[in-house]
Amino acid sequence: MLCFRYIAFICILYLLSFAAIRANAGQLEDGQTAYLRGDFETGIKLLVPLADQGSADAAYELGQIYDAKVPKESSSVAENWYRRAAYQGNPDAQIRLGQIYGLGEGVKRDYSEAYYWYSLAALTRSSAAKLRDNIANNLTKVQLNAANKRLQLRVEVLRDEHWKRLLGAVSHGDTQALTSLKTEAEHGSLRAQNSLAYYYINDGMGQHNSAQRNNIQAIKWFGMSAAQGDLEAMHNLFNIYISGIDVPRDDMKAYFWGRLFLDQGVKRQVTLDREFEAVKERLSPTQIDDVEGQVQKWMKVHPEPRESRGSESKGSE
Repeated sequence: MLCFRYIAFICILYLLSFAAIRANAGQLEDGQTAYLRGDFETGIKLLVPLADQGSADAAYELGQIYDAKVPKESSSVAENWYRRAAYQGNPDAQIRLGQIYGLGEGVKRDYSEAYYWYSLAALTRSSAAKLRDNIANNLTKVQLNAANKRLQLRVEVLRDEHWKRLLGAVSHGDTQALTSLKTEAEHGSLRAQNSLAYYYINDGMGQHNSAQRNNIQAIKWFGMSAAQGDLEAMHNLFNIYISGIDVPRDDMKAYFWGRLFLDQGVKRQVTLDREFEAVKERLSPTQIDDVEGQVQKWMKVHPEPRESRGSESKGSE
């Protein structure tokens, strides 16, 4: 099974990603209503455009229509729509695919495939966990390992897709996306914490805007990331404190973060070495001893600093 904390982190991303791409509610509801009253052709006309625009809900409803329309002739069409919805994160579609493959409805029975879809559904729908576990009884250890490896790869794809959508929305001024990013940062995501810090430095992942720059906020989020041992954040904190932009220049704090960064065996940078030595020369021996004591205390209670791996969080180890 996947690491529980890793799955918990992905659940946050997965739910936010799923909510972010919901279809136009009115047209979707009209399509659902047409399906429920048996007017399948109207339902299809309303739902196909939404599904083509990326609505997982609409794709799932189309699967439902083709399931009900002419089962023997339409089962493969229904399965295709369910698959589209499932890949976009719709748990109902994932559960339905688990049923289709677990029971062999219009397809060859495939317990590994059923287990895969039930497992994806279980990330956001607790009721699917029992279905997954029941199917697992039909699989060998080798089959289970293969299915879990496939699941982990898919979760990583979902996570990357989520970040592209979320950071893109933040860069275009979407306040709801910014709130989502903050939520993920508060849940311990290194990538979210660093992205938020860059947002406050550069206003939207790369475009400098002094009106939006807020190094005080950047320090907050880089600090949370550094507390998890992220070297990228430590390096950036060093740069902020020697720059004196938005915050008072502070050589002791700059020395602290530079010392942690440079002490970890990463490829040393000539420029950073020179800047660090310049900071050190401005400090008295007493101040250096004080900061060195702080560094030793930090190392005892915080994770060993490591090179940033961008999209990982404390729960994805």
